[in-house]
Amino acid sequence: MTISSLVTVAGPFTGNGIVVSHPFAFKVVVAADVVVYLTAVGGSPVLQTLTTHYTITGLGVEGGGTIEMVTPPASGEVLYIKADYDDDGVSEI
Repeated sequence: MTISSLVTVAGPFTGNGIVVSHPFAFKVVVAADVVVYLTAVGGSPVLQTLTTHYTITGLGVEGGGTIEMVTPPASGEVLYIKADYDDDGVSEI
């Protein structure tokens, strides 16, 4: 049996107070299948909220899309984008 490996994490992206666009290279069908975490310097990861903290483009695109932060991560903050699929490993429609 062959086990395939899916890349379902993008980052880390280190903030600079300017860049708001952060790409991911995995297919996501619905926005709820993505989670975004932002970690302040010396802090713990904080789950970001869709529309409050970010928007998402590229839903349904095989090659992925982009997370657009409402406010650019500050210098030293670290951003991660992760797929959060259901138990079957497939982004649900």
